[in-house]
Amino acid sequence: MAFYDKLPAKAAIDFTHDIAAGLWPGAVTAMWLLQRGAEKSGAGLAPRSAYLAVWWVFALALVALPATGLVRMRYWRLNVRSGALEVKTRLVQTKHALFVVMMVVVTAWAAMLMPPPV
Repeated sequence: MAFYDKLPAKAAIDFTHDIAAGLWPGAVTAMWLLQRGAEKSGAGLAPRSAYLAVWWVFALALVALPATGLVRMRYWRLNVRSGALEVKTRLVQTKHALFVVMMVVVTAWAAMLMPPPV
C-alpha cells in the first residue's frame, strides 16, 4: 500500500494542492497591487521587503502545485470509471498543459515586477 492510498494522506495532498492553486494567483495579484500602489503614490517602486514576503508565498505555491499534482496523478485514475478514463485523461492533460504555459508566462512577468536589489 502506497503512502497516498491512506485517506488522511490523500486529504492532506488534495488540500495542499488546492491551497497552493489559490495562493499562486493570489500572490501574483498581491505583487501587481504592490507595484500599482507604489506607482500611484509616486514612490516608483514598492519596498523590496514587501515583494520578497509575497514572493516566498508565490514560490512555495509554485513548488507545491506540481509536487502534489504529480502525487495526485498516481491515484486520480482509480476514481474514474473505465469508459471515461480516456476522455478524462485527455482533458486533464490539456488543462494542465495550458496551466503550465500560463504559469511560466505569469511567473516571468511577476519576476519582472520585483524591484532590483539595492
